[in-house]
Amino acid sequence: MAPMKKERLGRHGRIRNYVQAAFLTAAVVLTFGAAPTAHAKGLLGGLYPLGETTPVPRLSDKPVPYVIPPDRPELILELGCKFLGNGNLPQGVKLPTGAVWTPCLWGFGTWRVAMQTYESVGPVGRNTELATRLDIFANLNLTTSDKCIIGVAPLDKNRFTNFTRYSWESHQAEEGGRSEAGTFVRTAFCDGDFGSMFPILDPKGTKFIDFGYAFGRQRIHFQEG
Repeated sequence: MAPMKKERLGRHGRIRNYVQAAFLTAAVVLTFGAAPTAHAKGLLGGLYPLGETTPVPRLSDKPVPYVIPPDRPELILELGCKFLGNGNLPQGVKLPTGAVWTPCLWGFGTWRVAMQTYESVGPVGRNTELATRLDIFANLNLTTSDKCIIGVAPLDKNRFTNFTRYSWESHQAEEGGRSEAGTFVRTAFCDGDFGSMFPILDPKGTKFIDFGYAFGRQRIHFQEG
């Protein structure tokens, strides 16, 4: 009798564990399955799901028209080939090094004007002025990876108070017009790829000679982290 009683008790214990597990599973499914609706109604304090949810709409079956691309932005100077142009490339000039140069000269720039008033951080006083700045660049492309760029700023001296301007208020007693015109080279550098400059050294393209180079005056940014 004792073995049969133990077996019966063990069977009842397993059934009880199964029932408890089933109830626990159902409770979890009901709780988390209704969480999006509960979240939308402000229930559960936003514990699940984390953050805001956005419903994903079904993709429409209706066709949409093609987007017409905008016109090509023309530069103030385009010699040799057009900026973002289409069609055949120029034939180019083959050098003894094996490189084929297709020179393209582009000229572009930015002109900025600001009407501003501010308190000086140095000598106490207010400045109210109309300041202007002009940056002009010339980009000479030799190949798709080799180029030379020069940039000048003819209306300022790259200083906070040395822009061509007209001042109504000046803590330095410089009211009126002031010209800072001149030729100030900001950028002048060349960069490219050694392998594209001397492809004769690697006709099959299997050697490790594709080293980038850059020399000249240019601005360098270092990312933090």
